[in-house]
Amino acid sequence: MMEGLFANLGTLLEEDPAARERVNTLAQQAVRGTLGAAQGQLADFIAGVVARWDTATVVEKIELRVGRDLQFVRVNGTLVGFLAGGALFMLLTAVFGRVAH
Repeated sequence: MMEGLFANLGTLLEEDPAARERVNTLAQQAVRGTLGAAQGQLADFIAGVVARWDTATVVEKIELRVGRDLQFVRVNGTLVGFLAGGALFMLLTAVFGRVAH
């Protein structure tokens, strides 16, 4: 019985754009209503979990998961920052003649 109901619903949604839109709207309203009421509780829960994190443990776990690639990310970030800063310095010096430090 349920199988036939869902099969008919699937066919209806496939063939009728207006029905699809109505179901979509109802689903969005239901999710907004549910999440809207729980938004504060979710934010408090996440803030509590993050507040209990031990920085050293989190850093160690990230480094273990990422592994050697983390060192490449650090080096690449430093190099890109250096090159971008140097390029901006040269551009500003060329345009304005002198850059305040």
